[in-house]
Amino acid sequence: METTAFRVIDRGADLDVLGATHLVECTTLAIGCEGVEFGVPGARLALVQVYTPDTCFVFDIVDLQPEEAPTPALELLKSLLESSSIVKVAHDSKWHGLLLKQRCGILLSTVHDTASWHAVLRGMGDTLHATGLNETLHAYGCTTVPPRDTAGYTANPSFWETRPLTSQMKLRALQVHAADDGAPRDERKSGAGCSCAPHARAPLPPTARSRSTVSYTHLTLPTTPYV
Repeated sequence: METTAFRVIDRGADLDVLGATHLVECTTLAIGCEGVEFGVPGARLALVQVYTPDTCFVFDIVDLQPEEAPTPALELLKSLLESSSIVKVAHDSKWHGLLLKQRCGILLSTVHDTASWHAVLRGMGDTLHATGLNETLHAYGCTTVPPRDTAGYTANPSFWETRPLTSQMKLRALQVHAADDGAPRDERKSGAGCSCAPHARAPLPPTARSRSTVSYTHLTLPTTPYV
């Protein structure tokens, strides 16, 4: 695995020094979210990860306090996630979209949802029960992600809202990024395998782009279409 830089973006962050302003020049970014009680009413967004092939930018939503006055960091995050010229790669992104809208007023768009793409390619139809990330990665010959140790969540249900961020939290935030695009060589050439990897180093194949970034309202929560 290549060394990945970890850069926290909070209220005191200098976006230029951290290199975050260059994210607007990307055509593809992978995204992830961490929070409390995901999957149930009352879920709370704590972190938003934005991945490039060599860097994980972590927007600390708890510290940025989107309920207060907008900050440059939140404005940057909004411009990235709402941009129609940047493809955001995520797995099972329905909760990403819901909580980003509720907490930050961000309308997530132009999403390549690997769970949705996998469902379409495998003829699984319209379903709210997405295939897990590792199962999807395995289906396309990609390196899977080591299972997370959930002991921290059990001991502290508000684990992701704890501040300051601990080394354990940083490691877990990086964990999805650690899945290398280890698809077979012939699949790498076409992009069929690596577009399923979390950091999506290669361009999305045309079929994936057309099928996965047009409309996935059938996979979002019914009252909150965000694509």
